Amino acid sequence: MQPTVVAECGLTDLLERILDKGLVLYADMLITLAGVPLVGVSLRAALAGMETMVRYGMLVEWDERTRDLERIRGEQYRAERAVFADGERVLSEAAGAYWCSQGIYRAWRPGHIYVTDRRVFACRQHPFEVLVQMPYEMLERVVAREEKDSIRDRVHCLYLVAAEGEAVRLRATQAPKLREAIEGQLRVLGLAQRVEAGEPVPPEHQPPFLSVGEAVTHCGETWHLVGHDRAGGSGFDWRRGVLYLTNMRLVWLDGAGGSTGCDVALDCLAEATINSGEEVGPCGGREALAVVVRSEGRDHRLLFAAEMEALGDWLSAATAAIELQRAPLPDGWETCPRCRYAAPGDELLNVGCSLCGWASPRMARRALAPHRPRVAPPGGEGGGPLF
Repeated sequence: MQPTVVAECGLTDLLERILDKGLVLYADMLITLAGVPLVGVSLRAALAGMETMVRYGMLVEWDERTRDLERIRGEQYRAERAVFADGERVLSEAAGAYWCSQGIYRAWRPGHIYVTDRRVFACRQHPFEVLVQMPYEMLERVVAREEKDSIRDRVHCLYLVAAEGEAVRLRATQAPKLREAIEGQLRVLGLAQRVEAGEPVPPEHQPPFLSVGEAVTHCGETWHLVGHDRAGGSGFDWRRGVLYLTNMRLVWLDGAGGSTGCDVALDCLAEATINSGEEVGPCGGREALAVVVRSEGRDHRLLFAAEMEALGDWLSAATAAIELQRAPLPDGWETCPRCRYAAPGDELLNVGCSLCGWASPRMARRALAPHRPRVAPPGGEGGGPLF
């Protein structure tokens, strides 16, 4: 670069000269006090466009690092855009987190929540991964609520409840806005009856005994008639606890010690009725929920007491669970041996259970034979759990 002298130079000419050829500044300063030099300053500055800088060997490493970082960001952005199908529109989005409770892993996974005209899904950016997704056809209801958090006083949570009763729990500061977008799209699709259809199971009532693929469909505080042994003989007492109805079983936990008072599989439930006894129960009435359990050819009753309104809800939930167990499956359908999730038999044998991840012996044999082609799960690779 040769120094030149220009008589007249406008702002445009100055910017062009800086970007094209560059500008070098030299400044030497000397600070003195009473004729005694104290501080010396020598400045050397080069100002030019990045192409000129790199051409002269300056900021080369910084330029390479910046380009690599931008390339990684671009790949992540393209991967994120690839998740959207052709013509899929984003209605609302917000930063948030997804509550993952698969097996023993229970934690919030941060990411980004998208509400489109076809589904709701959450994904994380680094590395890119779809955490969970739910199409509107499988969404039974959506509820937004405020809950307590260990770090902050109140957080906004969003529940997406599937038709099978399993709830996807999302957390976002803009949860009400996401809920409005979901409810608006449900009305557009003609599914307005699924808006405000009920409340999901609160997180503080999520029991610790849930197995893989098991979800709570109904729960509440009840009194259970429990037998015991005394010095003078055996007897019965009403004990307070929490009753859970899941997609697999009926469980009652003692409120005092947390022990399991009863644990019955749904296929063992024969009948549920409201029983009116002669003695006044612990809730002031004479009515109690009577559940008939059939095991090894014998029937015995389990009695649960609660307020009359709650008993009606329990009767409806228990009756629906019993009828669901008795309902015949469509031709070619089977139930998962682990979580009893109903699905086509070919899908269970070749793909596995999409709810709990159970794999058939056929899949295990296929995994031991690498030369045999494996059947890809529906939707291809790269998708998160689909409910």
